Amino acid sequence: DFTGKDWASIQSFLAFQDRPEDMIVLNDHALVATGTYGVQCIDVADPENPSFLGTLDTYDARTLKSTGGLVYLGDGGDGLKILDYADPESPQLLGHFDTYSRVVSGLAVHGSVVYLAAGLNGLMVIDAADLDNPVLLGQNSDISRAMDVAHRDQWAFVIDPNFGLQVVDVSQPEAPTIVASLEMEASLDELIIAGSTLYAGHPSQGIYAVDVTDPLFPEIQAWLPVGARDLVWKDGFLRAASGEGVTVLDVRDPSVMTRVGFLPALQSYNGCHALGLAGEYCLMAGQ
Repeated sequence: DFTGKDWASIQSFLAFQDRPEDMIVLNDHALVATGTYGVQCIDVADPENPSFLGTLDTYDARTLKSTGGLVYLGDGGDGLKILDYADPESPQLLGHFDTYSRVVSGLAVHGSVVYLAAGLNGLMVIDAADLDNPVLLGQNSDISRAMDVAHRDQWAFVIDPNFGLQVVDVSQPEAPTIVASLEMEASLDELIIAGSTLYAGHPSQGIYAVDVTDPLFPEIQAWLPVGARDLVWKDGFLRAASGEGVTVLDVRDPSVMTRVGFLPALQSYNGCHALGLAGEYCLMAGQ
C-alpha cells in the first residue's frame, strides 16, 4: 500500500514458480510474464486477497504491453504474440510474428505498429494492422544489442548496453534510421518515457533521467544510484524495482530526482523484479 509515499507495507502475497520478468494491470487483473512458465493472470480486484485465475503457456514470456484492448507479448526467442484477454481465464492468441530465435526483451506499441527490441536483430518495426498476419515493415541492425524500446511521435528510443541510448527516426518505418546517440556509463536494460523525459535503469547501476525535448540532442538531466529491474511512472512519481525492494522517486522535476519512499522486499522474493499499479496499491512481483 503506497497511499503515503514515504512509507508502505506489504498487504498480501502470492508465490510464483519462476522469476517474473514484467507485469501489466488490466482493470482488475494483473498479467505477469514469468519466462518459460508463461503469463500468469491474477485477480487483484481485492488487492489484499489476490488469486490466480489461469496461465497462458508461452515459450519464454519476457515483456508485456497493452493498448486498444489487446495485449502484446514479447515471447523471448519466439517473437511477438498478440493476445485477446477479454476473458482473462481463457486468453486467445490472435497473431504471431517470428523473430527466428532472436530474443524480444522490450516492445512499444503505437496504433497498429509495434516496435521490438530484438537483441542482436536490433530494432524491428512490425505492422500489426492485420492481427492474423503481422509483417515486418523495417529493421535497423546497426544497434548492436537492443534491450528495450520506448516510442514518442516519430522517434523510437532504444537502449543498447554497448553504446547507450540510440534515437531512431521511424517516420519512414521501412527504413528506421539512427539520428542521435547518447553514451552512458551503465549497461542499461530498462526504459520508459513520460512526456519529454526518458528514464533508463539497470538492476545495479542506477537510474538516468534523459531530456528528449529535442530528440536529436538528448541530454542527461540526473542520475541516482538506485537499482532498477523495472520502472513504473504515474503522476510525477517513479517506482523502481530492485534486488532490495521498491524505491519511490519524486520526478516532478526530473533534473532533481528525489527518493521519497522505500519498501524492502520479502527475503524469499530474491528482490523485486516487476511492478504494476492498481489504484493506491503497487503490485510487486519477485521470485
